[in-house]
Amino acid sequence: MELIERYLQAVGRYLPLKNRADILAELRSNLTDALESRYTGEATDDEVTALLKEFGSPEKVAASYYPEGQYLVGPALFPAFRSAV
Repeated sequence: MELIERYLQAVGRYLPLKNRADILAELRSNLTDALESRYTGEATDDEVTALLKEFGSPEKVAASYYPEGQYLVGPALFPAFRSAV
């Protein structure tokens, strides 16, 4: 489950703070349910990795929760943008 937590941490970096906890809880539940429905017992690291690849990159997963909230210059790059301008 460490892989799932690291994945969720990566997704969380791209989510707004306001709803981050709720979104990560929902995503954790979805991932856990998908693992339980596919595999009996404890899933191996390879099986977890395959599932995470199916879900997509952390950036894309986070963007799917806020399709209308995408920016030309996102929050992660805004400080560098402001320095350059």
